[in-house]
Amino acid sequence: LNGTAGMTQVVNTCVDDNNTLVTFPFDFFLNDTAYRNWYFGSNAYVTAGAGSVVYTPLNATSPALPKFMVNANDGNYQKLYTIIGTNYVRVRFEGNSAYGTCNSINTIFEITYYRTTVNYQYVQIVFGNQGVTNGAFGIANTSTYYANTTPITANTSYVFYSYNGGKTWFILPNYSITGAGTTI
Repeated sequence: LNGTAGMTQVVNTCVDDNNTLVTFPFDFFLNDTAYRNWYFGSNAYVTAGAGSVVYTPLNATSPALPKFMVNANDGNYQKLYTIIGTNYVRVRFEGNSAYGTCNSINTIFEITYYRTTVNYQYVQIVFGNQGVTNGAFGIANTSTYYANTTPITANTSYVFYSYNGGKTWFILPNYSITGAGTTI
C-alpha cells in the first residue's frame, strides 16, 4: 500500500450503499468502450459510466453495469482518497466489511488505473487488511465475468491486464506495476 501522502480525501464519513464519482483525465477502455467517469461504490466495486447502490447479490450480473469487483460485499467505506495524475488514477478505500459497522476500519485497498492505449489496459489492486476474503473479485460487463477469482488474499497485490480494447482480461495474483507516474 502506498498510503495517503499526496492524496485528496474525498470521503470522511460512514457511507453505506452509495458511490463516489471520480473523473479520469484519460480514457480507460472496457469492452471497447472508453470511460472517464468511474463510480467507486461503498460495497467495494467500481462501475463505469454510472453509479450503483446495489448491495446484494454482488456478482457478474449485479450491479448491471460494467464493473471491477474488488472483494465486493455488503460493507461500507469511511474514508476514500484519490490522487489523479496525468498517467494514472489511484483510489484508496478504507471501510468495514460489515455494512452497519461505522468508526471501525477492517478493510483497506488501493486501486490504480494506468493510462495506456486502447489496445492495452492495466489496473493494480493492492489489498491491506480485509474483513472478508470471499467477496466478489473480478471484472465484468453487465452480465458476464471477463476474469474473476476468489478468495482473495489480504496484504497482496493483483494486476488486471487486458488487450484488444478491454474485451479480454487476465488477473495476475502477486504481481505489481512499477513506474506509477509513467505511461506503461
